[in-house]
Amino acid sequence: MILSLDDTYYKIYFYSSEEVKILARDYEGFTVKEAKAPDFPILTMKDVEKAIREALMQTSERAPIVLLGSKWIGGKVVFEPNDESLQPKKIPMSAFFHKIVMVREKLRVLEQNISNHPKLDDEDRVHL
Repeated sequence: MILSLDDTYYKIYFYSSEEVKILARDYEGFTVKEAKAPDFPILTMKDVEKAIREALMQTSERAPIVLLGSKWIGGKVVFEPNDESLQPKKIPMSAFFHKIVMVREKLRVLEQNISNHPKLDDEDRVHL
C-alpha cells in the first residue's frame, strides 16, 4: 500500500513483512497497480471512540464506586513533620484542593504560552 509519494519517491507499506520501505519512482522492478477498495470496513472516528470507551468501561468496572465525598466536606488536611519539635500544619480540605486546581490551571496557561510562542521552535517547545 502506498502511504505517501513525492516527485522522486514512494513510501510503501508491505503487509507480508509489516514494514515500510521507500522506493524511487524510477525503479524499474516496480509497477503501480490501480487502487482497490479494502476488503475490511474502514474505521471511522466514532468507531475508534466507541472502542476506547468500551475498553475504559471494562477496566473501570473492576474498581467499585465508593461514595467518600460527604464525609470529607469540612475536613482538614494535616501535614505532620518527621521532627516532633515542629508543629503540624492543618489546612482546610477545600483550600488544599483549590490550591491544586489553581496550580493545574497555571500549568495549562504556561503550556499554552510555550506552544504559541513565536520565537520557539518545536525542539525548544518539547524541551520546555
